Amino acid sequence: MLQKVITYINEYEMIQRGDKIIIGVSGGADSMCLLFMLWQLQSQYDHTLHVVHVEHGLRGESALEDCRYVEEFCGKLGISYRSFHVDVDKLAKEEKLSVEEAGRKVRYELFYQECARVGGNKIAVAHNKKDCAETFLWNVVRGAGTKGMASIQPVRDTIIRPILCLDRKDIEGYLAEHHIEYRTDESNYSNAYTRNKIRNVIFPYMEQELNGQAISHLAEAAMHMQQIHAYISRQVEILWKQYGSLSGEETVVAVTDILAEPEFLVKEVLLYAYQITAGSKKNLTAVHLQ
Repeated sequence: MLQKVITYINEYEMIQRGDKIIIGVSGGADSMCLLFMLWQLQSQYDHTLHVVHVEHGLRGESALEDCRYVEEFCGKLGISYRSFHVDVDKLAKEEKLSVEEAGRKVRYELFYQECARVGGNKIAVAHNKKDCAETFLWNVVRGAGTKGMASIQPVRDTIIRPILCLDRKDIEGYLAEHHIEYRTDESNYSNAYTRNKIRNVIFPYMEQELNGQAISHLAEAAMHMQQIHAYISRQVEILWKQYGSLSGEETVVAVTDILAEPEFLVKEVLLYAYQITAGSKKNLTAVHLQ
């Protein structure tokens, strides 16, 4: 299993010698697997590790026990550790976000903050194949384009995902082999959260009634879309240089000329132009592009 992850890390050049890697660790199976694997690989890549644990203020004593468990485990491995306690419910209300969105937002903010504080240059998070399939399906039903269907990237800026190539059975088998316990977040079983409905209701139905390898196939489709999106992005850059320009505060596209290009590329160039002008693609829909 470890060799599979090494091959994946090398394929995407995730880790270089001397890296200082911040690891987001919740105490769950995925993050404990990531933590122990990166600890094992220190002799190979000569990297150093620093663990960040974020407690969301939603689960009371159970969450505090997660925090203590991660701290104790890091102590046994000799890895530096820092925890943060955040009132995610309050943040969600203040910023008009779902609890899921607020939790993700604050986690990554703290990862980047701690990375800067300790002089890190990489942030490792523990997404796996199931997360990739889940994000792919969620984005498809929301009407996402190629970027959304590309799902979770193995590498994005300083974010790396070394165990994205593993499925849950791989992870649990690895933890059992090394006698590593992990914490279970009871909120994962609640279908009050949208993603949990995919994980707990839709995925089991798909595997039982449609195809036993449904999750794996969705993850593979997402990886295929990553390659397609990368190609489209390169083409958009070429077309932008040909048809687009910046003039003061205006973004100009030679519309008459660009309409000779394939329609899906025209839309991607317009989307690119909009993002340059507005600073964000938020609230721009397929209807607007059409």
